[in-house]
Amino acid sequence: MSEIFLSTMKKFDLLPLLHCTVSDNASNNTRFAQCLADNLDPSTHHYNSLGTHISCLAHVAALVVKAMLHCLSEHDEINIIEKLHKLAVTIRLSPQRREKYYNDFILKDEDDIIKLPKVRAPTRWDGDYLILERAVAIKQTLVNIWKQREYSEFQLDATEWRMVDSLIRLLEPFRFVTLQVQEASNNISTTYPHYEYMFSHLEHESKNKGVIGKLCKLGRDKLKEYYGRSDVQSHKYYCSTVLNPSYNARFFKTFDNGKYYQAAMDAFEKEYNHYQTTDPRREIRNPTESHDVNQKKPTQLWSAVMKKAKPTAVNELAIYQKEESREIDDILLWWRDHETTYPVLARMAKDFLSIPGASTFLEESFSAGQDTKNRGSMKEDLINATFTTGSITTLRRNIDSK
Repeated sequence: MSEIFLSTMKKFDLLPLLHCTVSDNASNNTRFAQCLADNLDPSTHHYNSLGTHISCLAHVAALVVKAMLHCLSEHDEINIIEKLHKLAVTIRLSPQRREKYYNDFILKDEDDIIKLPKVRAPTRWDGDYLILERAVAIKQTLVNIWKQREYSEFQLDATEWRMVDSLIRLLEPFRFVTLQVQEASNNISTTYPHYEYMFSHLEHESKNKGVIGKLCKLGRDKLKEYYGRSDVQSHKYYCSTVLNPSYNARFFKTFDNGKYYQAAMDAFEKEYNHYQTTDPRREIRNPTESHDVNQKKPTQLWSAVMKKAKPTAVNELAIYQKEESREIDDILLWWRDHETTYPVLARMAKDFLSIPGASTFLEESFSAGQDTKNRGSMKEDLINATFTTGSITTLRRNIDSK
């Protein structure tokens, strides 16, 4: 896999732009990162399998939820999701049952009058969440259908409905994080804020007694495990978060009680100094040499008036830190508008804010590619044109929605 990746990057002359890679936590992806690092020249590419390989946050959220739901399945008395799944399968398998469901059981004055119960999607963690969400949306319809003998075995009692509400409240923030990081415009500058969001949620919900409290404690331990793994890539996360004007360095003063503020600032200032000294627009010349043909010897008046006005180096970082943190919809557009104010920081933003926080957006493209590849009569040029047209259509749709 690493050989195909390298050959593709070389083919399109993209290898000099390689900053890092992002994938889920599967072992084959870890091996891919190791092989890639072994095949790259360390003198020209600062890539290693640990510090520059980013874990997909959507996959982390999925693994945390999967662990909690697995624990839930161990409680024999709690088979709510299984009941709702089997009910959906029973109705959907028969055209006669589906027709009767639409005609006899749905309340005609309800807004949601056409939706069936959802079935479980084994490949998606949020399939269980969507089953519960749909059940609440069509609760009255389900109450009507359970009056029929053939569906009575799937009925939920009052205690189970309360558990449905609790599970939705537990899983909803993870669903929110998953949807957020799946957006093509998302990058790793929001990874630490999303971790903080999930930690705070689990901490709050763990105060509940019984099964929900147990699930929260398990989920929190699992989340800590994956959060701890991000320490080796902390340099990337630190710089990206600080470069997000919605959070800035102030985020680390509140994140985990300010534990990482100094580490974040040290990493960021080190990277800032590196970019400042390697700025391609920076003039490298002897300061005593003059290249201005119009320059002349200072007059007595100018020397007398301006001798106290010593030149001062403008520290972009210090000025940027004084920027007020506020929620910004498009941070890349913000940096484009402030590029003249912060030229060095803007260069850093182009690099660090281009790192996606999740690989799900690209995985969707690969899935679409599999469907297209199965059309055996399509040639390579036509497949490329199909993908290009689809990408342009998606981009225009996203722009129009904004």
